[in-house]
Amino acid sequence: MRFSIRNLLIATTLVSVPIALYVKMEFDRVRAEQIATRLRLELNGTRSKLKTGLIHENQLVDDYLAMATPCEREELGRYSEFQHGFPGGVGHGVTIVSKDGRLTRAYFWSCVGGEEYFNGMTDEDETEFGKLWSWAHPRPRSYGK
Repeated sequence: MRFSIRNLLIATTLVSVPIALYVKMEFDRVRAEQIATRLRLELNGTRSKLKTGLIHENQLVDDYLAMATPCEREELGRYSEFQHGFPGGVGHGVTIVSKDGRLTRAYFWSCVGGEEYFNGMTDEDETEFGKLWSWAHPRPRSYGK
């Protein structure tokens, strides 16, 4: 059997491409696990700080952000909403709301229940925040009805 450079290149490609694809998939899997672990640790740390009072009602947002790193932050007029957990609200997490630069509400949520840490929002605040949130997150249109 004659072995040519062409045959060597074909054999090398047939072996190296699947290996490269496997390495890329493994790299992506490990990176996703690292991100999930970091988000889970941040969520658990934030919950612990809320339970012990390190993060508390009427605290300055800058002081809170020095202790915690939310995965999402949204500005809604005078209000800011911070999410801890997994982006997009998957599974469970902590939501913290501030008004005029001070924390006003914090709660843990999941598909099986939740826990409120503090809520200093008045009925007027709830209404105003609800309107701003609804405006920023419109319902998807339903076509055909």
